[in-house]
Amino acid sequence: MNTKSLRKAASSRAPIAHRRYVAALIAAVAIASAIAPPSTQALSIFEANNMINSYNAIFFVDNGTTGYYKDQSNGTAATWFWGQAEEIEMLIDSYERTGSSVRYGMITKLCNGFVQNNQSSWTWNEFNDDIMWATMAFTRAYQNTGNTTFLNYAKNNFDACYSRAWDAAGGGGMWWTTSKTSKNSCVNFPAAIAAYLLYQATGNSGYLAKATDIFNWGKAHLWDPNTGKIYDSPTNTTPTTYNQGTFIGIANFLGDVDSATKAADYAGTMGGTITPEGYRILPQYDPTGDGGGFNGIFMRWMAKFMGDRNLQPTYLPWLLANAQAAYDHRRTTDNLSWSRWYQYTPVGDVMDSFGCMSSVIATQVIPVNYVSSTTYALINRKSGLALAASGGNTGNNTQLVQYAYTGSDSMKWSVSNVGGNQYKITGVASGRAVSVNDALTGNDAVVELFDYSAANHQKVTFYGNHGYYYTPIFVHSGKALTVYGASTSPGATIIQYTHNNGRNAQWNLRNP
Repeated sequence: MNTKSLRKAASSRAPIAHRRYVAALIAAVAIASAIAPPSTQALSIFEANNMINSYNAIFFVDNGTTGYYKDQSNGTAATWFWGQAEEIEMLIDSYERTGSSVRYGMITKLCNGFVQNNQSSWTWNEFNDDIMWATMAFTRAYQNTGNTTFLNYAKNNFDACYSRAWDAAGGGGMWWTTSKTSKNSCVNFPAAIAAYLLYQATGNSGYLAKATDIFNWGKAHLWDPNTGKIYDSPTNTTPTTYNQGTFIGIANFLGDVDSATKAADYAGTMGGTITPEGYRILPQYDPTGDGGGFNGIFMRWMAKFMGDRNLQPTYLPWLLANAQAAYDHRRTTDNLSWSRWYQYTPVGDVMDSFGCMSSVIATQVIPVNYVSSTTYALINRKSGLALAASGGNTGNNTQLVQYAYTGSDSMKWSVSNVGGNQYKITGVASGRAVSVNDALTGNDAVVELFDYSAANHQKVTFYGNHGYYYTPIFVHSGKALTVYGASTSPGATIIQYTHNNGRNAQWNLRNP
């Protein structure tokens, strides 16, 4: 019996036969018979929504107050433990991008369904990494919903798992399973992320200390500082993208940017297919095994690292090429896309939800950098106030400020692509463009309305990776559209300022 059959035959309440270790040995093999992608429009919000909506339509089972993702497109059984946890994270990724009230409600249903299927105490599961994946999902669920029940599940199960898995006497590190035969990356770096998320959620410095200790042990035993490659275990140097991703995730959280960068750069060498534009596509893992989820996990943590550290110019084109390949190679009959991103998804085949998950994650977490040309209200993330023309005025040199959104035309903005990834933003009431006063390039230059002349100080690019927020960057200066002094007060001035990942420079492009 193969490992897939073992997993299918397992009881939903019993420890589930794992396939990860076997998958890790073979997962990096690239598929040689790649098919070049079709020429399509660059990914947009529409395509990202299309991917998650299609996935949900096929795999999500709604039971009222509970729900789950089913394992296969033609089945009814729930995805197994760690797969379901990752699918919850996928849904959270989408909610953080969109703020969708539908997806908000699904988070609660999925977490309730997970507990219904797997109990509130997860220590029956011999795989310590499974518990850590679920801890991450439930902590993120709490962070997005405020439901303290989810946080309690996460804390209690993390604490129980840590007490049985961390081995200080052996020099540190988390055991992969209760049999204590190996200390793998697949448990140590997720455990460190789980601990850090709990630190964020609770403010308990003990979780920060655990995250730091686990990461430091993993860095000493599970990575090559010369290349940035993450080993599967101290005795198995096979790299996989999800281990690269979780290492990057915790290194970023703890401020170890140099190590995260090395790991990211190594991931850029993984995979055998290179697009005509010169971008390397991540390994094309088996969509019926654990490897089907590896690239999605990588993309989640790589995208966060890129966004947090303002590394879009370095990594975004490559990541976008991967997300684009996943979308381009979907099957158009139902918009499912499997984990082999440079081969077309087979038409008519039964699909595993886990094997289709990575494509969805890629399109949710990678900032598409393509904003649809339409009319928006721009709502500042820090203040919750809207970009507005001061006093509702429409003339040249009218200063831009922030006010509570009223639906006035002076708070509505027409965003239009003017070529490549560059856009002009014009006021609906005035017809005049968002411009930097006198084309100044320094910090604190005032942003105002002025007749559009196609000058670079009237054009922006959009950087994303802040959930459903974007940062407009002026083409002439490279500086961000920013609320002065991170003010939350109505009437605060809008300026340009160095892009430093501040929330006062992040804007929700909302339907007005």
